[in-house]
Amino acid sequence: MDRQVRPQIGDRGSIALEYVVMLSFGVVFVCIFLQVFEPGRGYTEDIGKPLVAYFQSLLVAISLPVP
Repeated sequence: MDRQVRPQIGDRGSIALEYVVMLSFGVVFVCIFLQVFEPGRGYTEDIGKPLVAYFQSLLVAISLPVP
């Protein structure tokens, strides 16, 4: 018997869908990053600077000595 192994047709579609999903995640993260940080100008006033202040206060709270 001469059986040939053929790739399933659905495999190509699933690989394309994986690229589309990864690209959409990348676009979402870039949009969020640009809401927090503007290249050339620094952190934004609306979201970026309060976010930085929050993380600085969190680091201060973590670094406090515990008696």
